Amino acid sequence: AGTMASVVDQDSRGLVPRRRDVRLPNRLRTHNRGPRRRHADGRTGKRDRTGALIVRAGFGNKGTFMSICWKLPFLSAVAAGIGACVTMAAPDRPMARWHFVGGDALRQQSGAPGVKAALAHPDAAGVGGRMATNLARFVVQRMGMASDSTRAGTLAPLVEAMLDHESLGEVDARGWNLAVRVRETNFARLTIATSGLHQHGGGFSTRITNGWFLAASDAAGLARAWKETARPVAGYMAAEVDLPKVLGPGNDAWPFVSLNIFASNNAVRTAARLSFASPPLGELGAWKVPDGAIRDPIIRFQAIRGAAPLVEKVGWMAMLAGGPAPSQLFGWAQPNNLFRNWVAFPVEKPGPRMDRVQADIRHLFGRTNAPGRYDGKLVMATNNSALAVVGLKACQPALLPYQQRGQNFLIASFAPTLPSTNPVPAELLERLNRPNLAAYEWEIAGDSFLHWNVAFDFNKMAQRTAPFPTMARARRWFMNIAPDLGNAITEVLRESPTEYTFTRRSDIGLDGLEMALLSRWLDAPYGVLPASPALPPSPK
Repeated sequence: AGTMASVVDQDSRGLVPRRRDVRLPNRLRTHNRGPRRRHADGRTGKRDRTGALIVRAGFGNKGTFMSICWKLPFLSAVAAGIGACVTMAAPDRPMARWHFVGGDALRQQSGAPGVKAALAHPDAAGVGGRMATNLARFVVQRMGMASDSTRAGTLAPLVEAMLDHESLGEVDARGWNLAVRVRETNFARLTIATSGLHQHGGGFSTRITNGWFLAASDAAGLARAWKETARPVAGYMAAEVDLPKVLGPGNDAWPFVSLNIFASNNAVRTAARLSFASPPLGELGAWKVPDGAIRDPIIRFQAIRGAAPLVEKVGWMAMLAGGPAPSQLFGWAQPNNLFRNWVAFPVEKPGPRMDRVQADIRHLFGRTNAPGRYDGKLVMATNNSALAVVGLKACQPALLPYQQRGQNFLIASFAPTLPSTNPVPAELLERLNRPNLAAYEWEIAGDSFLHWNVAFDFNKMAQRTAPFPTMARARRWFMNIAPDLGNAITEVLRESPTEYTFTRRSDIGLDGLEMALLSRWLDAPYGVLPASPALPPSPK
């Protein structure tokens, strides 16, 4: 999440933003004294932790775009909205509405060299087809036909065309419509593919006009789609998605998203407004950063406050809290060892919490050969000075108490820290000094991806289950482009208890965690949506 450097004013249709320029603080000096990183366009530069540049909020004809790799999971929600097509309360609040420039245009753009290089990499071949297959399966599942592989195969060419070419559409109370700009030779194929949206005897209409393939639930929808083709693409991606309705029952905690993605100063800029039905976070109390425990060099720093409602919803996080959910969470990582990751949170009394954690997670460990139990032995050190897992060869997980300026913390550690006396840069901590900042993240995205990738794999191997194949297509692609990915800076600002703004500056639109999750979704055999790591079942 990142500062909403842009404020988007929308007209009555909610599609056309008015431009406003906002100047962020001046670029901070470089702190990481490591090797210079070569960027995709050949330029070099040290790693910095800000990326504070002029952000052009709004869309024009210069360089606005979205990386296809970020767009792909987002379009799963859009496609599902077309397939599910449920009744909305009002047509001006759509279930989904989007306008995308298309993957072909992204491969030709020059506004974000990182995206162009990623899409040109040889390992990118075939990833788009895999994405289309998984999205088609997801749409069919949302239509209530989970086992209908024939329908998913029929629909896949339409989804792939929407990924590759300029497309637009909407789903609201009136029905659904879409338009794709394609060559005439593809029209017949797309007409057949659209039949994959045919459901429960309902019909649909199609039309071919001036290089556009139009499809809709009725003739009026065709007319609306044709009218929208006259509008220029509002950046490389402009969209609105009601995630609770698109994702289906049980997802009421997700927000309504108004999203804009564009390029500025050779980087991808992501700006979104998130509207929740109920407050997703608690009160934003004063920051309690365990900065004394953080030593430079680091490749990632994360902070979130008001986090208790989120922690309570994630089983393994709530278990490691050992008591009431903490209101703040901090994470950081160091280079040279992919297990050098830490998570910290403030507490009042560490000792009782550590006892509770030991009691709650003891059943997760065992030295049997049965899959599902974690390898290693759980040990509490004298005077509750550490709760550690011993007997593992790759890393040394531990839960440690820490005190700083009278404030107690618990720190989850997975490997010894680098021997360094360099404190976390003060300029990085100064980024937190805004009254409505809810979350902040700075990272070297490629390095962060490698850390998350190993963490997910080790979680499976420690439970004696097979990790994702090393040479799976999407994973191999991300592994090979990771060394060229630099800073990703994300911020979330609270505008009201239920309204948040999100901004990010990055090379391809993703941070390391999202890259790890997306690669697993792309490589999953049936397009399973990524989820937090599952815990072994409790013994009966």
